[in-house]
Amino acid sequence: MGSATRVLSRGLRMIWEELFTLIIVAALWTLVALGPPLVAGGLGGWLAALAVLLVSLPPATAGAYYVTNRLAHDRVGSAGHFMAGMRRYAVPSWILAALDVLVLVIVILNLRFYGAMDAIWVPFAVALWLAVLFVWFIVQLFVFPILMEQQEAKIPLALRNSLLISFGSPFHTLPVVVLIGLVVGLMLVLVPNMTSIIPLFLLVPPLVALLTNVAVVERLKQLRGEPDLDEE
Repeated sequence: MGSATRVLSRGLRMIWEELFTLIIVAALWTLVALGPPLVAGGLGGWLAALAVLLVSLPPATAGAYYVTNRLAHDRVGSAGHFMAGMRRYAVPSWILAALDVLVLVIVILNLRFYGAMDAIWVPFAVALWLAVLFVWFIVQLFVFPILMEQQEAKIPLALRNSLLISFGSPFHTLPVVVLIGLVVGLMLVLVPNMTSIIPLFLLVPPLVALLTNVAVVERLKQLRGEPDLDEE
């Protein structure tokens, strides 16, 4: 459990220390990811907004992960790095987004297919596909940090390594997932109205990016046998 404590303590400390940078990243992410779809939706309806969102959201998310990856390595992160991350990882981010859509469609189709049946084994089939969706979600949380640790942005390798780190090193990764869930849950419970909660929710993408980057960086340090400078 020491590894989990180290990951969580460093992640929480970095949120406090880098809060200003995270706010800037949240603003940039909102502008790039959500701004164009809102404009497209006003001009052409929800289908246009969805189409533009599939184009704008992935690179903006890559930019947020790139900045927070630098922070996890104790480097400076800035708006310029956000744009650099968008450019560098635009194509991989679109490929991952396409895979996300594909997996979601496959799971939904199977849930509808088995849900229409009346058999004793149907709940097990439904549970299996929900488990597939859960595993894919967890893998996606860590795939960008791993992609940015690779010398080459190879998506199959990143997906495999994300699966290995997510479920092969649960004391490094699952506490982060729990913390993310707690943060979102506290926002829903403690914030009194939607007007107040929307700005806070815009902080969620960089917070998730930072925490998952810290988890991956700390795990890789452990695997390489690097010393924990925070304990020296």
